[in-house]
Amino acid sequence: MKKKLIVALVATLMIFVAACGKTDKPETVKPEENNNPISQQNTNSGEQQTSENGDSEEAVDYFYMEAPEAGFAVPYPQNYVDNMDKVFLYAKGYKLEQGLYEMYTYLYPMTYDELMGITEEEGNAIDHQIINLFNLYRADSSWTPEDLMDWMSIYEWKENPVITEVGKDGEYTIYLYKETEISEDLDPERKAIYEAIVAEIPGCLEKVKYSEPKPEEEENTGVTLSFTTTDTEGNTVTSSEIFGKAEYTMVNCWASWCGPCIGELAEIEELNKSFMEKGGQVIGVLMDGSSGGLEDAKEIMESTGVTYLNIIDWAGINQQIQIQAYPTTFFVDKNGVIIDDAVIGAAPDRYERIMNRLLG
Repeated sequence: MKKKLIVALVATLMIFVAACGKTDKPETVKPEENNNPISQQNTNSGEQQTSENGDSEEAVDYFYMEAPEAGFAVPYPQNYVDNMDKVFLYAKGYKLEQGLYEMYTYLYPMTYDELMGITEEEGNAIDHQIINLFNLYRADSSWTPEDLMDWMSIYEWKENPVITEVGKDGEYTIYLYKETEISEDLDPERKAIYEAIVAEIPGCLEKVKYSEPKPEEEENTGVTLSFTTTDTEGNTVTSSEIFGKAEYTMVNCWASWCGPCIGELAEIEELNKSFMEKGGQVIGVLMDGSSGGLEDAKEIMESTGVTYLNIIDWAGINQQIQIQAYPTTFFVDKNGVIIDDAVIGAAPDRYERIMNRLLG
């Protein structure tokens, strides 16, 4: 994924999405400083195991890599526990969309402390040696396997992904994605460690523990957008006037210099027509409208056929909402309250899916 061509990475690994940022290539980034498994090992004691002849054996202790945001805990491979002085295994959970959660894992050819000290140049040099051990997905009934594979293809850059249903947890179906390719550039010792860890993963996944997902709090969810500004033609508009016209409004924040923003405008125009038939609408917020981008934006809108309302960024917008990249898209109710996680990056298919859920 997940998710950005990077503007500001908030402690995530390899997050990819089509967005305007500081660079146009994915970077290797460091995990959270508080996510060191050495200091956060969670032991599960007292699990009785049974031998082949039916006799009870001693309970086994497992150190778990936990992703409470997605509702998963998976035992660390023993070969990882034995080799934390040579490699680092990172696990993280996310709420991807309504009803869809992910746990992903990456294995690094260095220790946690070494990783925290590397430069960007050093990080780029080891990109190809980092492997994605596995991804677990938790999907509710609104997601079919085909929906999930389409989502992965678009937003996680996985070509023709193959997923396997591996379990159920209440209303959720659990899917596994695993396609591990170990670099030949690894030194022999670390390559052997990688291979041993990869070989253990199937057994670890048999011991996965489920829990109710606890997504991290979205900084913008629940915020009320309130403003008085002008549209791109100079007419005064207010938030209450705009949002009161529809049950739900998609707010697309873009800039006249942002290629991915411009590239999706024609599709957003078509989405707006579809949304309006169902009680929704789209507005655009030109984030450089007050700083010299208005005339360029008007030419862009004309050339791309945009007719839906576009407004100028207002004084205080950066105090109301946190935006890390363009485009960033919010969904609000008729009172202007942001009701779902922001979508970062150009993603017309995802906009359509979210709005259809809201209107349906």
